Amino acid sequence: EVPADAVVLATGGFSMNPDLLATFAPQMEHALRQGGDGNHGDGLKMAMALGAGLRDTPYIKGTYGHFHVEHPGEDGTGILAVYKGAIAVNREGRRFVDESRNYKEIGDAALAQPGVTTWQVFDSRTMALANDEVPIYEFAGRERAGMLLKADTIAELEGRIGLPEGSLQRTVAEYNTAILDGRPDPFGRAHLSG
Repeated sequence: EVPADAVVLATGGFSMNPDLLATFAPQMEHALRQGGDGNHGDGLKMAMALGAGLRDTPYIKGTYGHFHVEHPGEDGTGILAVYKGAIAVNREGRRFVDESRNYKEIGDAALAQPGVTTWQVFDSRTMALANDEVPIYEFAGRERAGMLLKADTIAELEGRIGLPEGSLQRTVAEYNTAILDGRPDPFGRAHLSG
């Protein structure tokens, strides 16, 4: 609870300030940074200079699902195909998380992966669940913009991504077999979103 004579200052982010990120969110060192070019934490720095107290900075988390910055035209809102049935895989072509978890928790898990970069892999059934009215589900719009890798086979997609040969094929086969056999998911995924 904030005392009646206190001032709460909410000034925006500092995602474009490497020094503040290193100070308050070192786990974000390799994260893709989103936010306006002016997100340098100027208000935070001014408040700190005046002796303001800071709260909750250890709880800063990344958001999962953003595209790499090489995609011109990306509006800053990624996609969460994992909530519609996609699996998330790392650079080893392996799943690493229960994809139904909160996108902040998936983000933490992704940042702990080798090389940090991960992919959401999905098929035409998931693509059919696209909804251009909801930015995180705008799969078809991202495909039209050339922002999604597409392949006719899992082996071809594996090659296009640059994953170790056979890795994604094994992961998808294991995942699909477990579902068909009714076996528990090794990561605890029991539904599409949490």
